Amino acid sequence: RSASKGLSCIPSLDSSDPERAFCSAAASLHSLGLDLDWKGLFEGPSPKRISVPTYAFQRQAYWLPARPRQTETDSVAPVPSAPTEPVALTGLCHAPLWVRVEGKETAPRRWALAALGGAGPRLAELKAALTQDTTVTTELLVTPADAARLRADVAGIVLVQEELPVVTALGELRRWLLGLEEPMTAGRPIVLVTRGAHGTGAGVASASALTARALWGAARAACLEFAKGARLGLVDIGTTAAPSGLSAALATAAAGDELRLGREGWLRQRLAPLPLPPVQAQALVEEPGHAAVITGGFGGVGWQLAVHLVQRGVRELVLVGRSAPGAAVDATLAAWRRTDISVTVLLGDVAEPATWEAIHREVTARGHRLGTLYHFAGVLKDATLANISEADLSRVLRPKVHAASALLDAVATLAPRRIVLAGSLAGVLGSPGQFAYAAANAALGVAAEHLVAAGIPTLALAWAPLDAGMAASTRRGGNVERVPRMALAQAWEIMARALAAGITELSAGALEQAGLTAHEFEVLSPGDLGRRLFVEKPAPAVEPQAVRPAAVQDEPRAAERERPATGALLQVQQTLAELLGERTADAIDPTTNFQNLGLDSLMLIRLREQLNTRLKAKLTTATLYSYPTSRLLAEHITEQLRTTTEPASSNGEGAARSAEPSDLATAVAEPPAGPLGIEVMDDLAQAERLAEELLRELGLR
Repeated sequence: RSASKGLSCIPSLDSSDPERAFCSAAASLHSLGLDLDWKGLFEGPSPKRISVPTYAFQRQAYWLPARPRQTETDSVAPVPSAPTEPVALTGLCHAPLWVRVEGKETAPRRWALAALGGAGPRLAELKAALTQDTTVTTELLVTPADAARLRADVAGIVLVQEELPVVTALGELRRWLLGLEEPMTAGRPIVLVTRGAHGTGAGVASASALTARALWGAARAACLEFAKGARLGLVDIGTTAAPSGLSAALATAAAGDELRLGREGWLRQRLAPLPLPPVQAQALVEEPGHAAVITGGFGGVGWQLAVHLVQRGVRELVLVGRSAPGAAVDATLAAWRRTDISVTVLLGDVAEPATWEAIHREVTARGHRLGTLYHFAGVLKDATLANISEADLSRVLRPKVHAASALLDAVATLAPRRIVLAGSLAGVLGSPGQFAYAAANAALGVAAEHLVAAGIPTLALAWAPLDAGMAASTRRGGNVERVPRMALAQAWEIMARALAAGITELSAGALEQAGLTAHEFEVLSPGDLGRRLFVEKPAPAVEPQAVRPAAVQDEPRAAERERPATGALLQVQQTLAELLGERTADAIDPTTNFQNLGLDSLMLIRLREQLNTRLKAKLTTATLYSYPTSRLLAEHITEQLRTTTEPASSNGEGAARSAEPSDLATAVAEPPAGPLGIEVMDDLAQAERLAEELLRELGLR
């Protein structure tokens, strides 16, 4: 289609997902004003009608407002000027602090050892280090099932990182943690031992160090999916083959702490507040003859950064992405090029060395040097530990871990002035249902340490969810609700100040506002801070309204739905209603699958924890997948409580009586009645109505 300057080209081929690429191209053409033959798109067998999930609408309108279509002569609005008013950053910044472990724990006498990927040299070295003390004995586990035969005096299970590729190592960690869920929830601690997760000591290659730090982030996230009593500690022994005091250090970590062996001895990690001094407004402007490079620069936060840099006066930009920019970005780039702004667009995968070579060629071909390299590429794929696949792991790790490895190999040639690695708090605190995402972002911290050791000032910045990009598209109820979203103006100011201060690792987010106290920062490791935040502290209310109990059914339903509700079922429905923002508990169909109700991975974990607390049940995350509807889960809880509740007779005679469903109905407190006269919106009916309107507009009805 002709535009004000040249042609707008919309790519429609992508070998990884051709159907999605073609549909995206059609949508882009539609947004540009082209009249498409929608019936031709759906030519052949009529597309099947599907049920729209009922969770989505949250009393908000998601229907796109009508607006004039863009024409060839439409001009692009100029970039607004950057704000000049001061940005408040109080309490937002925290840096890792390593505190010496004072005193000595009593060294346990027996440990169970296992290796990720099978017994290897690191497991042998760790066993030798432990048995230097002749009073310490060890047992070897070959499979997770071997944990069932452990003696009661075994202090914990130690998982050792062997030399493995990062995807394989994370897959092995997942396998062991899922297999050890029962002993973990029963109080048997797990300690993960890595080498090179912190620091740049000789003898640990950068790829192995990236894997070690990724394991730390993944372990933090995974632990949040287990019951409250589960503990998973972290220990990094660096390059020391036989560290002294290892058994006592493992005992400290078994309580949920995070330790590493430094020159001063054993150190434990904490997050410490870090005030950042103000900087001049031009702190992000490049020096003459230098170009700023942004990976992931065609959308989300990467694109917002490009706009911000232009506002601040940057005039040489290189934007890198895997797929071509959309029509709106293309139009803005065309408007910039009509001024004094030079923008180069590169398509490439930053996990491939060829992409970094292309970046170097483009910058030098223009007679420039590489100024600041902003690595903002990323992929978000949420899934619980039980459901994450190897393909998901690879997809999420590629733009972070694999890209960082490729960057480390290319940095000597690139010779950037400085580097920013944009990450997430998920890698620092953990995040339920984000095993892969936490691993990918955690690895950026040790990548920054290795880049600094190579002579390149580097900042690894772990942000809270921002009001743009992936977090902005996440619906209410997800992990982003636990930490307040941060404004982009705050993010850019933090980044500018941290770069000026020469900081290597920084966490940014309103953690105190989220409910963490100064005392908790002093005594808890980052992983335990995540547990306090995501699991132990009350969840924020989804809607400021009361949830009424299930009412008597006023419509005929299938026989399954008309079965009388037990107290357990009422509690399950009420808890689901609170999580999904429904006004009444009877809005939850007891026969509908949790996934179809709209529960994401974090909501399932919250459901498990709340039901365990309210009903004194012993549910695991796997239980929710085995009993995936309200009625099935309630029946399982009833049976579970029947087998565990056995009150003895007063005279000691006769068999103990099992709890009956009627007992549970009276034992479960009825929720308070909500306000009367409130109209309840039927989300399913609304979804069907909107779908009908869409089909009519497309000429399919």
